[in-house]
Parts: sequence; structure tokens; C-alpha cells
Amino acid sequence: MQATLAEAGVELVLWDLEQTPYPLADESFDVVVMTEVLEHLDDPRRLFKEASRILRPKGRFLLTTPNREALLYRILHLFPESAVEKLASTWTQESLHPDLLHDHGTRGPRGHPDRHRREGFTVAEVEALGTSVGLRLLVGYTYRIPLPDRMMEALTPRLLSRSMAALGTRPLPFGLQVYAEFARP
Repeated sequence: MQATLAEAGVELVLWDLEQTPYPLADESFDVVVMTEVLEHLDDPRRLFKEASRILRPKGRFLLTTPNREALLYRILHLFPESAVEKLASTWTQESLHPDLLHDHGTRGPRGHPDRHRREGFTVAEVEALGTSVGLRLLVGYTYRIPLPDRMMEALTPRLLSRSMAALGTRPLPFGLQVYAEFARP
């Protein structure tokens, strides 16, 4: 029999980070998780400041964000934007941020939840944001095979797909994503 979150003593809270005032009390959480949020914010430092505020001492802050220095993005920036957009339309799924490939601060519908404010962050940039609000980086690395999902599906035989997926979660230089884990002192 599987326990519910409440039975396991886990409280899950979802809220709009840009909403003010914040409804969460100081030092009220052991863990804060933000996946694929940072790149959508106008003021990324605010996310770190809020995470630090609501974490209890020794609490953990886990996040993922696109890696601005991913090998694929570095290569694509060598080509004209029109060529990149044509490639992006065939390699990416509309719901998976095709606008990530070039600067798009002025593109895309204003206020759309998938509209990125920036292309992502490096591990060093994420660490600097955390340090600026008193958090200590415990783990920071890039991961995920640097090929779009549709390309991976086309190139990877079905028998290897599970192994490739497992490899994609391990640290990988120039991977598509950044993973960072911080602790509050």
C-alpha cells in the first residue's frame, strides 16, 4: 500500500514566485525545488533570495535550468538565425522551448509562460546567484546529452534508449541542462 504525501508527512506547496507578498513564512521549508524556472524570470536573484528566506537552517535548494554554454547552442550560434529557426522547427517540439536557440527577449508572446528571459545559465552564474544570498553550492554540473529529443529518438535504436536515458542524467561536460544543489548554512 502506498502512503499519500500527507501520510508521509510531506507538504507540497506551489505558488507564483512573482506574486507579492509571498505567502510563505521565513524558515518554513526543508527543501525547495525549482526546475526550469530560473530562465523565465526577469529577476533571477529574487528566486534565490526567496529560497534562502523560506529555507530552514541546513535546508536544501535544488534547481535545474538550461545550460547557456551547451555544446549544441554554441554550435548553432555560428549559423544565421534563419537557418537555426528552420532546424529548430524540425528538431524540437513546440512545447519544449524552441526559442531557446537564440536571443529571444523581444520574440514570442509577451507574458507567455514559456517565454524565456534568457537562454539559460552556466554553473558559475548559478553559483554566484546562490552565494550572493548566503547559500552554499554543494553540487553543480551540466547533464543531458546535447542533442534535441527528436534527434535522439531518430538516432537511438530502441534497445539502447534506456541506457542513453540513464547516461543523460549523469554529469556531462557541455550538457543541455544545469543541475545545482545549495545548502543554507
